[in-house]
Amino acid sequence: MTTDKLIIGSYVNINGDRTIIDDQLLEKINNEEITEIESIRLNDGWLNDFGFIQESGYWRYNSSDSENVEVFISNERVNRIHFNLEDEGYSFFDEEIQDVHMLQFLCYVRLKVMLTLKQS
Repeated sequence: MTTDKLIIGSYVNINGDRTIIDDQLLEKINNEEITEIESIRLNDGWLNDFGFIQESGYWRYNSSDSENVEVFISNERVNRIHFNLEDEGYSFFDEEIQDVHMLQFLCYVRLKVMLTLKQS
């Protein structure tokens, strides 16, 4: 797994355990002190836990009244993500993603929102 898209708050598996990256872990990863890192496969459960709402054929997360992200999950398990961004004339940004940390990274970069697990 490449680690260049890991940010504080990312979810990954470290040594087989689900882990949320904090500043100390990120530093150890960048210094190659931790190398047993695996991505977590994005699925409906993660989208639900991040607060996405299931629509007909896709999942939607509204970051504001005018900006949102939509995730389309295909049978091939390659997910397509669309960002509807106000500052870009409501243009779409397409990306194929498969991993939880990549969804978090893209939402942080594009929407300025860090996805965290919603409280039960």
